[in-house]
Amino acid sequence: MIPFGPSSSEEDGPEIPFGVRFKAWWAGEDPRTLIETPEGDEDGEGEDPDREDAEGDESEGEEEETLPFSIRLKAWWDGYGAEELAQTIREAEEAEESDESGETNFSFRVRFLAWWQGKNAEDVAAEPGSEDESLKETLAKKPLAGVASLEFKAEEAAPEITDKNWPAERIKIVETIWGPGFIGPGGSEQVLKLVRPFGMNSSMNVLDLGAGLGGPARAIAEDSKAWLTGMEGSDALAAAGMERSVNAGMSKKAPVNHADFETIELRPNFFDRVFSKEALFTVADKEHLFKMVFTALKNEGQFVFTDYMVRERGAESQAVKDWIEHEPVQPHLWSPDRTEAYLKRLTFDIRVVEDITKAARRRIFEGWQKFIDTHEPGSIPDELVPSLVDEAEHWARRVAALDSGNVRMYRIYALKPKK
Repeated sequence: MIPFGPSSSEEDGPEIPFGVRFKAWWAGEDPRTLIETPEGDEDGEGEDPDREDAEGDESEGEEEETLPFSIRLKAWWDGYGAEELAQTIREAEEAEESDESGETNFSFRVRFLAWWQGKNAEDVAAEPGSEDESLKETLAKKPLAGVASLEFKAEEAAPEITDKNWPAERIKIVETIWGPGFIGPGGSEQVLKLVRPFGMNSSMNVLDLGAGLGGPARAIAEDSKAWLTGMEGSDALAAAGMERSVNAGMSKKAPVNHADFETIELRPNFFDRVFSKEALFTVADKEHLFKMVFTALKNEGQFVFTDYMVRERGAESQAVKDWIEHEPVQPHLWSPDRTEAYLKRLTFDIRVVEDITKAARRRIFEGWQKFIDTHEPGSIPDELVPSLVDEAEHWARRVAALDSGNVRMYRIYALKPKK
């Protein structure tokens, strides 16, 4: 694995800027060979990471084709050379301890910290606390290099919060990665595209199931003038989301409320539209939830959602098992066939069942690339770095599950019939 470059403390060479280290990793080159490159290095600029037909790198004497960004990212994550991984990607996904060369295959946590700090993985692995749960204490004792350039305002703790999966530090990090009000990839543009078929107006009531921090609901309310109601399963996210709606002057137009999706009861024939974005896969009693959606919709109401779904017997794969084991909330995955069949039993008119895995995967990489391009090492306060590492691991596992082929992302669009 090619390291991001020497740390700033090395005496045998100049400090290599983070932008150069990132570009070197991206291009599969030694960062020292790019240190003299006059343009683009320090900004992390380069070819489109999602172009499958990207031109080969510009190093003289090299004829090999530049591999797609997704392959290079996975190679870095698994501790493999990108070329080797491209040839044996299935075998590489199963490897846990070492690659064929016999080099140590460090954990994702160690590799992420090495990349973020601009060090070699070997050096980071030798530091106390790099592999255990005392990482936060370790970082507090040994701050990362660089000067913090971001200011994070402390938020008042919401009373009686029971969900410990969303501490304030994690909320700050996810908004830094995905944008204010969002806890996952896509942003306002993707949300508005998802609900575009709704044809909403200012007279409509719209329900957002899994509202998170309320970013999607506020974006839709602002764009369509419809009246949004956000329901969120995490009381921590619901409290933070409602606070953001209040601060935006949208406490009535786009409130965010806490609800238990396992037992939720919704007002019959009240909502014109219902949507959800990657929020239902953790619901165990999906039959009850879908019944409530059907009941809550007016006649000819519309329901669209995107979600993680499993192929039959797909949960047996190791990547999926690892993902399920580490998800903060236990996934309860249905297959697209099962989902479609049950919605039809409720007499929904199913219009679209679409595999959107490729686009969803691309948005994950685009979000992380944007974060990398806009943040230098040291620009995140030290107390938030453990949450950053955890979030990187969280999304790495989700990508691995999607790459296994056993878990896919689907979009389903359905209509409640006219009575």
